[in-house]
Amino acid sequence: MIADTLRDIEAVAEKLNITPTKLHTIIARREKETNVIDISDRHPIVRRQWISLEVVDCIYSMTWRVIVSELDLYFLTSDNPVFFDEGLGLTDPHSEVTFPLGSNVALHASWQGPPADLLFVNATTSLVGELNLRTSYRARFAFYHAQSCAIASLISAERPQPHAISWAAS
Repeated sequence: MIADTLRDIEAVAEKLNITPTKLHTIIARREKETNVIDISDRHPIVRRQWISLEVVDCIYSMTWRVIVSELDLYFLTSDNPVFFDEGLGLTDPHSEVTFPLGSNVALHASWQGPPADLLFVNATTSLVGELNLRTSYRARFAFYHAQSCAIASLISAERPQPHAISWAAS
């Protein structure tokens, strides 16, 4: 995206018969005058990736939990690691988003807890299992730090439905 933008700036500068530096100055002055910087209107890649700024605001407003596993259980990742129930939509009070960050850290977002808050929690055995199930749910390939029959079974044809995670104690 940055390379495309730089090429666009060079092309526009050439058409206007000015230097790219001069064009940057003009753009910066215009942004300062209008006090509007909205990248989603400037590049088609961003427009395709984010349906709207409302989606970004919605995700930001959820309660985010950083889940750390200090157990001998680890999070897997896959070719499709982000999980959320598309049928619910993000604004539904039961909506959840999960995403593994590493073998012992994962993210969970939901509407349970203080809005737009970031909490740190220790993983339980069942929580690691549930997040691994979610990560494998729509995956064709899964990646784990070691050989594991349990992980291999998650990528089988018969995949159990993920369960809701309750944070009643948070």
